Amino acid sequence: MGATARSDSTGGLSQMAVITSDRGRTAERSAALTQYFAENVFHDKVFTCASEAACCSSRGAEELIRGQLHHVGADYDLSFDGRPIRVAVIGQEYGGGNEFTTLEKRSGEIAKSRDLRFKTTGAIKGRNPHMKGTTSILRLLFGQGLGTDYESEHLTLANGSRPHIFDCFALTNFLLCSAVSARTGARGQSTAVMRANCTRHFRRAMEILEPTVLVLQSKWFRDDVLAAFDGPAEALGGSAYRVRYGDRTATLLAFSHPASHGKVSNWGWNERTPYLLETILPAVTTWRTSLV
Repeated sequence: MGATARSDSTGGLSQMAVITSDRGRTAERSAALTQYFAENVFHDKVFTCASEAACCSSRGAEELIRGQLHHVGADYDLSFDGRPIRVAVIGQEYGGGNEFTTLEKRSGEIAKSRDLRFKTTGAIKGRNPHMKGTTSILRLLFGQGLGTDYESEHLTLANGSRPHIFDCFALTNFLLCSAVSARTGARGQSTAVMRANCTRHFRRAMEILEPTVLVLQSKWFRDDVLAAFDGPAEALGGSAYRVRYGDRTATLLAFSHPASHGKVSNWGWNERTPYLLETILPAVTTWRTSLV
């Protein structure tokens, strides 16, 4: 029977967990997202978002790259000893790339990163700092411990399959359009109008995905994300909040972006950065302990 060790020095618990995946339920979620985005964002490269004109007029000299959707891994609906663990990692926006990126295209991009390694290994390239950080946080959330080896980036399920951790989470963006400076090329140039208008799309995605734990990558737009949920968030101490949407609650962990400049808040260069060890590890340890 598949299990993953929860006993390690990097945030695991002291027992073995039987892990199952409900691929059918995940497929239903992906289909619901596809339908919602087709009706409310874009379909067949036709933009259907009612906020397009307002967002375009608000961005000034920035260039809007429209319609960039999420990645939902095939094994997103995990349960550890019968307890649902659904992980959504939240970025501000895609930050470049192409317009009209469907769920399938986004997952294809994540698959390319999945097939790389944490560090360059022979002829296989290493991941960029953003995806290195994402690797580390997923390893901790799933009880694998920090490390760089490719083998332990896989979970062992009760049915004997071994999905990669990139197939076991959703990578979402708060904004479905990226604002990039036409003059300097700087990314992340969203306006308050854009963030306000995209809140409803983000909220609906969360209602469909029903994450139990969310990881915010960049605290710069934390207040925008928290405002998408019901009522004031409950501060749990440190980087953690409890958020509510409808009759559900989830833990939100708000961190810096993995590729932040400087040593203080960067956690994507390697698996031993101070921010990763001193801020992220304790927060995840506390969250995992609460699951007992």
